[in-house]
Amino acid sequence: AGQATLASASPVVVTAGQSTTANAAMAAVTLITGTVTDKGTGAPLSGICVYLYAAGGERTADPGVCTLGDGTYALPVAAAGSYNVAFLDPTGTHTTQWWNGVATQSAATAVAVSANQTTPSINAAMAP
Repeated sequence: AGQATLASASPVVVTAGQSTTANAAMAAVTLITGTVTDKGTGAPLSGICVYLYAAGGERTADPGVCTLGDGTYALPVAAAGSYNVAFLDPTGTHTTQWWNGVATQSAATAVAVSANQTTPSINAAMAP
């Protein structure tokens, strides 16, 4: 109970024909969330890739995510810290953008992320 890895977990014994209870207390997920829209029309953009970079540095090992049909995304973050968020349209229809509406990482506003919290409203309005 309360272990972070399979190797350290205790087995749960199950007997045929009987119920067994195994409770777990899970920590909240650390996320950055937002919505990506077209700057001209305001329409939500699906399939926009969202990536995480150390503030002023290299891309993190965190996997990127893509926006859903309604333009929303939820980007998991492994650790608390200060990050830059990049928005990339793999079709090339919209220009790459960094949060908060700028073209380069050096001009990007850093996003402060707290452990086990959701950092909402990291939105982008992308220009064609």
